[in-house]
Amino acid sequence: MQLQVTDGYITGYAVVGGFPDGIEVPDSFLEELEPEKIGFYKYEGGKAELDEEKYAAYLAEKEQGEASQSEYIPSEQESMIVMVKAMLPTMEIKDDNTKLAVSGLYEVWAPGKYEVGEIRNWYDQTWECFQAHDNAAYPDIKPDNPAWFTFWRPLHGKTKKTARPFVPVQGAHDMYHAGEYAWYEGILYECVQNTNFSPKDYPQGWKSEG
Repeated sequence: MQLQVTDGYITGYAVVGGFPDGIEVPDSFLEELEPEKIGFYKYEGGKAELDEEKYAAYLAEKEQGEASQSEYIPSEQESMIVMVKAMLPTMEIKDDNTKLAVSGLYEVWAPGKYEVGEIRNWYDQTWECFQAHDNAAYPDIKPDNPAWFTFWRPLHGKTKKTARPFVPVQGAHDMYHAGEYAWYEGILYECVQNTNFSPKDYPQGWKSEG
């Protein structure tokens, strides 16, 4: 085995091959080295001795650099969320349940111009635009106004995890179908018959889950 020594410090080692001016040492010498500390070992008299002060200074500088970086550079998770959000409009997610499963990535609704298929969150619901509109021309199209339901439909979950609070049905576009779930008055229900009515108004169309 050979060591590469620069200015008195071990800066590399080679088990196979070597360096132009490498220093031959027994293979057992490697047992004395910690790979992450290469560059901080002094080589004297055939022995390696860690320069504690130099290594501590390196760690302090590294920690400071990581701290300052986190202030300006987003984390890997934050970066992934931004990337996925940017890709969402180009994804063809046809299943409501999948849309609900990733609903944390959708923006909160705000007045604007919307196209068919755009999705927004508003309080406990995730809504999909099914009729294009522009709030600049139609300011009444907002969640607390009846006009809202003519342009937006609530997504219905097909699992207990994606169940959302029951929303009064306005028409065929948002009726509940068998296999969908909804919370109603604090109880989780599974829809067992296609219906426009709540568990209270049409009990035979729903099955309590608890």
